[in-house]
Amino acid sequence: ETVALVARRIAAHARAHEVPRVSISLHGGEPLLAGVARLSMYVRTLRETLGAVTTVGIGAQSNGTVYTQELHDWAVQTGVSIGISTDGPASTNDRRRPYASGAGSSAQVERALVLLRGSPVFSGILSVIDIEADPVQTLCYLAQWEPPILDFLLPHGNWRRRPAGRAADTDGDPVYGRWLVAVFDAWWASPSLSRIAIRTFEEIILRLAGRAGVLETLGTEPVTLLTIGTDGAFEGVDTLKSAFPGAQVLGLHSSDVSLDDVLRHPAVAARQAGVGSLGDTCLRCPLVTVCGGGYLPHRLGLDGSFAHESVYCADLAHLIRHIASVLRQHVDARPA
Repeated sequence: ETVALVARRIAAHARAHEVPRVSISLHGGEPLLAGVARLSMYVRTLRETLGAVTTVGIGAQSNGTVYTQELHDWAVQTGVSIGISTDGPASTNDRRRPYASGAGSSAQVERALVLLRGSPVFSGILSVIDIEADPVQTLCYLAQWEPPILDFLLPHGNWRRRPAGRAADTDGDPVYGRWLVAVFDAWWASPSLSRIAIRTFEEIILRLAGRAGVLETLGTEPVTLLTIGTDGAFEGVDTLKSAFPGAQVLGLHSSDVSLDDVLRHPAVAARQAGVGSLGDTCLRCPLVTVCGGGYLPHRLGLDGSFAHESVYCADLAHLIRHIASVLRQHVDARPA
């Protein structure tokens, strides 16, 4: 009933605003725990409701531990794309993603990646950066599974709860920036590795060239992503849960309001406001159109507001300036 209600809300919005395509991601927790029968019902309901109004793409983001041959066959038959979240080889993934018993999960994840490698339903890999891991080794390990898209995500942290390796007296030390630069240089130099789209790098390149991007973690373009909880409640963005308890709560439910109503909510409207939602430090920075001040959950300050630069400000600046330098050298080396 909740899925049907949400589908009707999305369809009404797509019809009213002539939205040509809607992408729906069944995200985490672990969506594949629902099982084939329930997932089939979700997909059928969404497609039947939305198909007459707009083009709809459906995918799921999984940690891979429950991805079986049965689920793979289902994904292929239904055309639902599958992304995997894993942080690298067993030495990294088992340290960061253990079971409650303490056992590692890498064997199950690799089973999923074996099924997906070369499959048309494989949408890519999301990997959270572990600065204790070797960056190039991590890249090469993930690249062997031939994901069409790969992205490295900054661990959630903010000025109240700093990320690993970022004490108060090391805010200017771009430890995450250096890690990402090592990955970028290996990716840029290798024809085989650069066939894989690493979204963060490609989006930075686009924005340095004055083009628009789509990632909500960068840039100042209006955000085009909306999170809906399993109970049908609209949320600011699910990753705000990392800031403080209830940070994502809007108090709006799909049984009561339309998507237009959600877009008018101050917390959602602020994410569409571009530079208007940023503080003075970001507004004075020449990199603001590229980094956009950083990802919203990472901008939570000691005063409880999000009108601050990202806790990863030094890292983003280090990475962006390095990529700009490499691009400049590349362009200067080309014939006129």
